[in-house]
Amino acid sequence: MSEALSVFAVAAAAPAQEALVVDGRCIAFAALARRGGRAPHALAVAGAGPAAPVALSPRLDLATVTWIHAALALGAPLLLQHPRGSAEE
Repeated sequence: MSEALSVFAVAAAAPAQEALVVDGRCIAFAALARRGGRAPHALAVAGAGPAAPVALSPRLDLATVTWIHAALALGAPLLLQHPRGSAEE
């Protein structure tokens, strides 16, 4: 991931800068970086990595942003499935 696009780079330079607004709550880059710092480890422990994709059924929430960032940080392929999709579709 490009350093210029890294949540961690922005968090180091401007930790209080607003990164997201979720459910009316402002999330600063420092808080997003803390969440994002733990998530890649959790994915790696679960077996995700460059050769093992991460599948998500994304929603517009902080958890989805965290897991997408974690997958990208690991270099894992990311498969986004429509939230209303099913195994039959």
